Amino acid sequence: MITLAVLSLAAATSVVVISGFTTRPPISTTTYPMGMRGGGGGVGVGIELWPTSSSSIRLLSHVTLESSVASRADDNDVLPPPRDEDYDDDDGATILVVGATGGTGLRALHGFLDVGYSPSNIRVLTRNVNSARASALRSLGFRVRYADLDVPSTLVNAIRGCTGCYVHSTSSDLRELDDKEVNRANNLAYAIDEANTKDESGKGLSRVVYNSAAAEDGHGVYRIGQKHAVERAFREGMLNTNTSLVSLRANLFMEELWKGYTRPSILRGRYPFSVHPDRNVYLTSVRDMGRLAGTIMGMPNDAYHDGISNNNSVINVAGDVLTPRTMAETFAKVQNSTCVHDRSRLFGFFARLFFGDLYEVIRFYRTSTETTDIDTLGKLFPGLLTTFEEFLVETHWADADRVYEDLSIADDPPVTPRGRELIEETRSTSPPPEVVIKTKLANTITEEKVEHVPRLTDDELLDLISSDAYAMDISSITVGSERETYIGQGSGVNDGTGIGALSSRLKNVVGKILTWKNRPVYDKLWTIIEDDLLALVRERVPELISRPTWFCNASDPYAFATDDGACDGVVAAYKGGRVDWLTTCKFFSRTLGFGNMRIDGWSTRDTRAPHMAVHLCIVFNVIFIYISLVPRSNLLLDDEYNDYVYGTPKDALNGRSLNDLHVQCVEDKSFKQYVSKSHVVNAFMVAPTTLLYTVPYSKRNFDKVRDLSVGYVATWLDMLDEMDGPLMRDVNTRDVQSELLRLDVRTRQFCGRDPDTKNVANIFGLEVTDKLVRTLWGDPEDEIWKTR
Repeated sequence: MITLAVLSLAAATSVVVISGFTTRPPISTTTYPMGMRGGGGGVGVGIELWPTSSSSIRLLSHVTLESSVASRADDNDVLPPPRDEDYDDDDGATILVVGATGGTGLRALHGFLDVGYSPSNIRVLTRNVNSARASALRSLGFRVRYADLDVPSTLVNAIRGCTGCYVHSTSSDLRELDDKEVNRANNLAYAIDEANTKDESGKGLSRVVYNSAAAEDGHGVYRIGQKHAVERAFREGMLNTNTSLVSLRANLFMEELWKGYTRPSILRGRYPFSVHPDRNVYLTSVRDMGRLAGTIMGMPNDAYHDGISNNNSVINVAGDVLTPRTMAETFAKVQNSTCVHDRSRLFGFFARLFFGDLYEVIRFYRTSTETTDIDTLGKLFPGLLTTFEEFLVETHWADADRVYEDLSIADDPPVTPRGRELIEETRSTSPPPEVVIKTKLANTITEEKVEHVPRLTDDELLDLISSDAYAMDISSITVGSERETYIGQGSGVNDGTGIGALSSRLKNVVGKILTWKNRPVYDKLWTIIEDDLLALVRERVPELISRPTWFCNASDPYAFATDDGACDGVVAAYKGGRVDWLTTCKFFSRTLGFGNMRIDGWSTRDTRAPHMAVHLCIVFNVIFIYISLVPRSNLLLDDEYNDYVYGTPKDALNGRSLNDLHVQCVEDKSFKQYVSKSHVVNAFMVAPTTLLYTVPYSKRNFDKVRDLSVGYVATWLDMLDEMDGPLMRDVNTRDVQSELLRLDVRTRQFCGRDPDTKNVANIFGLEVTDKLVRTLWGDPEDEIWKTR
């Protein structure tokens, strides 16, 4: 999971947060346009971090709206830095905190104080020691020190004397994506190593705790990927040092629900959250992140087995798990007024169309498989996790007069005594023997050892498909079968069939007439492939990216043509998310007056969702269609799969099933079912609802073809999104992975065995055809397809 809240566009209150990244809808400002907010999060947050005098509280509460714009400006427009000699390296601070002068960062500092640290123990780095926030922190006793992560030379002396480092963020407090985070992590890792080398005491900085984002491998969200890239940078940069890394991966930050574009709607009784009402949502308090980081800092390196000591430690953090429905019920209970969840489908629709970054996160949040073991986390860090209801009570959610700027002003003193007890207990005891922390990346903490069956290795995958049966070439096409296909019969590609039976002069005349008649239809059909189907996939799978074809290394669509230029086409390739490989391809022959086009989508082995194919052709004035969702199971043995994929009503089809569309075509007199004479073609028609028809061209029939195509592709995309049920049954087992691989290779072999492939070779030659077929097979950089 990731830390985010996705709320309604209709109420103009939508927000997405990824461990400190925030996406807002457009707001009334020209200075800060809509985008992602990096770093610690909120604007102008007042926070009491220690039970100081009332004047200190007033000071911090005033470092809010009045100074928020100035703080942003002077945090980024850095004043001339102080000199190193202006600081006392022996200032008593033992913990270095990076990127915590923003709103959520201050909340994390509060967590450190909860577990027994005093402000004087903490050295906070900032690029501007003269900012209002830095001054406020100094007034509370924190050691504020100048350093710039972009300038490595400023870091080494700033680190000296500290034994632990908490990195809340490596980005500036800006809405735009900050692409320098990995470089900053590298700079900091290098500086830590340099500082340790120069440390004459022999202690040095032994542990880094990083605020990251919880997500499974292949999550598809660029910004989370950047968080994980920072983890890798730290891990690799400290690989041969005495400094260990612990990544605390946060989920949905509870604090974000307090934002001014979120909370008012909830207080009015409507909680807009663009996910299913019964989907689990893991919730994290930023204050808990500080508590856990501070506790981990106080542990000796050999504590808690390898879970907290080695350089691969990853801990998913959450204090509660609820559904949007139960979150709304909790809001209602605490604020003592009605609150209901609103799924905000309209917002999801607009996000798809206009806000790619936002929809990328929404889709991830709707489909992520990542979990957090809160029970075990609570055993490892007793008394340090906050439930959602406790958070709402602690922050006085029901007080409508309070605003986000008041969020971190605590009325109760920190739990310092208990915090100190916890630190002492941690130093003197080991965890219960039944508690074992799993340190595998992207996994949560687990309470007990579970038998883990590893996924198939690359070598095992290749061995499964090493026999000749899985070879992929075009040599197995049955002799003469190319004449028996629809294109072969009518296009004139083959001498003696269709217009190919005509004399050369007459064939040229007929070809020109057919070009004049069919080219406009061909162009209209291409709008179905590109403007409807490909656009729909891009919209639903925002992580889809262009990939190179087998023709060249460039990711742009590749144009190909015959030597005389009379027949030309374009092929393009894409992949991303659960789309393992997707291609679009078209060509038109001006000599023969016919055109062919297709879009093929191959699903990954993270799901048993079927593959997708929509092929359209115009020959004479007739549209030939092949539309199918190709099964990835033996339907003779798997009734559940057959019934679910092809017989169950689908939302994308307005409550109809794929079989209902099949029956619709069977009963439509304008649709003439095409029966191939090729046993190879017929063997491939294994989907019970495959649409293989010829349809006379008319505007009405064109619209029917488009609706059928969109319906099948939308249904396929919905299936790709599913996280449980028949399509996910045992999908991660070795047996199912083996079955899927073999089925996928055999299914894709049809691109080569299709008799029409020889017709393509008759037009473009074997070399071009071979590269076209390989492009349809799969990614040239994927070992599976490279070895075919």
